[in-house]
Amino acid sequence: MPTSIRETNIAALLAELAVMALIDEAMLTPTLTAAKRGASETLLSGSLATVLGQRTFAKVETQLTELNASPGGSADVLAATLRICKN
Repeated sequence: MPTSIRETNIAALLAELAVMALIDEAMLTPTLTAAKRGASETLLSGSLATVLGQRTFAKVETQLTELNASPGGSADVLAATLRICKN
C-alpha cells in the first residue's frame, strides 16, 4: 500500500526528533540542552500520536523558533538517511 505524503512527513519528523535527541548538534550549541531535552520529551510523551506529545512538540518548536535555533546537522543526517532509503 502506498504511503501518503502526510505519513512520510510524520515519519520524517519523528526521525528528526530521534536524531536531535541522540546526537550533539553543532548548529545548536547555545541551545543544545534545550533542543535535546525537548526532542526527548516529545518522544517520551507519546510523540505525535498523543495530545500530550503534540503539545510538547509545539512547545519545543516555539522555544527553538524564539531562540532562532536551527537543527541543521541533525536535519542533514535525516536527509542523507531518507535519500539512502529512497534508493
